[in-house]
Amino acid sequence: MTAFPLLQLEQHIADDFLVPGEQLFEEDKVRQLQESEKHLWLAEVATQFEVEVKISPSKVMDGSCDCKTFSEFGVCEHFVATLFALRKLLAQRKPSIPKKEEVQPPSDKFTTASILKQIDEAMLKEFVRQYAHRDRNFALALKTKFVGVVQVADNKEKYLHILDDAIKSSRKKNKSFSQRGEQKIIKITQDLLDQAEAAFSEAHFITVVWIAQAIVEKMTPIIRKMEYSAKETLSAIEQAFSILQRILERQPAPALLEELWEYTVQECQKITYRINEIIPLFYRFLTQLATHLNRRTEALQLLEQLSMQSPFTEKNYTRLQIARVAILEQLGRNTEAQKIIHNNLSHPDLLLYATLQATKREDWQEAKFLSDAGLQRLLPFNIKQQLEDVRLELAHREGDWVLQAQLSKQRLLETFEWHYFELFKKAAHHNWQDTLEELLIDIEKTGYSSAKRDFIAALYAEERKFEALLAYIQKLQSLDILDQYARLLISVYPSAVYDLYRTMIYTYLEQHLGRQASKRVQQKLAHLYQIGATDLAEEIISTLKATYPERHTLMEALSTEL
Repeated sequence: MTAFPLLQLEQHIADDFLVPGEQLFEEDKVRQLQESEKHLWLAEVATQFEVEVKISPSKVMDGSCDCKTFSEFGVCEHFVATLFALRKLLAQRKPSIPKKEEVQPPSDKFTTASILKQIDEAMLKEFVRQYAHRDRNFALALKTKFVGVVQVADNKEKYLHILDDAIKSSRKKNKSFSQRGEQKIIKITQDLLDQAEAAFSEAHFITVVWIAQAIVEKMTPIIRKMEYSAKETLSAIEQAFSILQRILERQPAPALLEELWEYTVQECQKITYRINEIIPLFYRFLTQLATHLNRRTEALQLLEQLSMQSPFTEKNYTRLQIARVAILEQLGRNTEAQKIIHNNLSHPDLLLYATLQATKREDWQEAKFLSDAGLQRLLPFNIKQQLEDVRLELAHREGDWVLQAQLSKQRLLETFEWHYFELFKKAAHHNWQDTLEELLIDIEKTGYSSAKRDFIAALYAEERKFEALLAYIQKLQSLDILDQYARLLISVYPSAVYDLYRTMIYTYLEQHLGRQASKRVQQKLAHLYQIGATDLAEEIISTLKATYPERHTLMEALSTEL
């Protein structure tokens, strides 16, 4: 890499890398930027690429990135993003100020702590009162901070009031929310959830209920209006229900359970929860609260009544039917539950729920009917996968080797999970070598993934195809995979394995600098000692010491006892 001034990087980087690099920087994808050694900076970009930058300090001298683009072109968008971040960081650093003659500081500095220590409590309260009157955000923060310790006639109302204030103060003139306004609402909500968690840990369940109900009631109507924070808003509502469900696990007082029951029955009937697709959370909570005959009967009547109203969305409809089925099964009215299921086979979530319930109660005939019915339809991928797993289990139970081979191979090519391979081999063991070659061809047609990479290596090892395994590792150039199978391969191809280690370690150090690279090489050498390749480890150490005497962290790593 030709050195160039960091301040003028735009003049030295091609637009093909400059533009996407600047975009990554602006999206705050550069993380953990730190100086590991003097003038050697490390960063993580887009959560998966490690970037190194060596500066002089004003010029970019060298660098590296784990991505394929950098190894091909000597530059990439991740490297460029790191340069932008580094330039910003260095610009923010203030120049050192010449030391002045030391003056003995006074015993008490003028700080916030010293002010609070000395002023009159009445003066402080008056200041807080006036400041809260002038600054709405400060007033809201004050209320949120101390809401738990202030007692009022209706304690739930104070939590509703805080959320009301947060929402009203965040609206623009056209009633929409600015991004900053949404962030303020989410922060206040998260603060309240934190208070609910603290109350839960102390078994103050009624406080938890007040906070959770306030969040559900106030956040639901605005969820569709949150342009920037809709996911965070939904997450807050889901967390509120989650902590309510955890209360049930702690077996609270009957009076609190009755209050939760009455609240849930009442809120279920409000249209806002259906419009904003929050009603499924109520349906689930309702079925959890229905723990005895009277409540189950009342719940079923309510659900029947709600089924006559518009569900507004597919999710609302499906979750309503699932709740009806669950209550009917709790009441022992399985025929009615089965009728609802069979009338709604076109609804994937309900079909999956019913199939899984059938397997739990070991109703294999019903599970087979439902899974077969589902697999004949066009389903979302995650539901299709789960139904295939059910059908695969049934095929294994029935000794249907043809179907087991078909489904296990299909799931293997989707996931590369080892247990599917074991099921496939058990079902397709006749003419196994030909079948194995066909499987490898089908695997090759799938897209790249780390799971696929690891599976192929494990497959070659399991089937004792050592020559193919060695060639595969050589193609991958993966030190980690080589480590995993080195002990096995050295017994068959010692010279080839030694050559692979030499090539891959030397190449790695040519492309990577810094402490992390040195540490990784140290780990590889330690592994060589562990598997008995002491002669190779000592040879590589000697070569590296002669080649890179100026790389201090590497010399330090090589000098450490392995």
